[in-house]
Amino acid sequence: MWYIEDMNEEKMMLGKEMDKAIHYVAKNIAESGHNPKPVLSHSFRVADLLYQLGYERNIVIAAALHDLIEDTDVTYEQLNNDFGDKIVNIVQAVSFNPQIDDYLEQAKDMFKNCIEYGFEAVIIKCSDLIQNIDFVQFVSDEQKKNQLVKKYELFLDMSKELIGDTEVYKILKEKYDKIKN
Repeated sequence: MWYIEDMNEEKMMLGKEMDKAIHYVAKNIAESGHNPKPVLSHSFRVADLLYQLGYERNIVIAAALHDLIEDTDVTYEQLNNDFGDKIVNIVQAVSFNPQIDDYLEQAKDMFKNCIEYGFEAVIIKCSDLIQNIDFVQFVSDEQKKNQLVKKYELFLDMSKELIGDTEVYKILKEKYDKIKN
């Protein structure tokens, strides 16, 4: 199994910080959430996968917070005040630009921003996509389903050089291969 089995004090402290971030997400979803999908459990799963795989603090915490800007009224300024520059910059890199109307262009722009930011953002986006890919099978609109499959293919192609040797990338690739066929 790919989960880390060793608990140490550092990992325990990171778990407590992750709790704080998840509570922050829950509070803000309750106050101003506007996504009908289960954002809180999704945010937890994205962060927990990276926590279990042993990623460092900024990656795990930013992963927990990654959908706040898109799905609540939280601003970059608020996030910066509560979690600092590094976290807010990662969250900004993994957030889509709402001014881009075309779905695939919006995804491509976001993936490009992740890659320009670097490893942390790309790993978070990969974990995010892992947590969403299983829902593709439930999309009945064939055009939308094809766009989703194309989005995953685009991410895998764009990120392979940077994270292609990581466990997270391999998990996403395996799931993608199942939905593609």
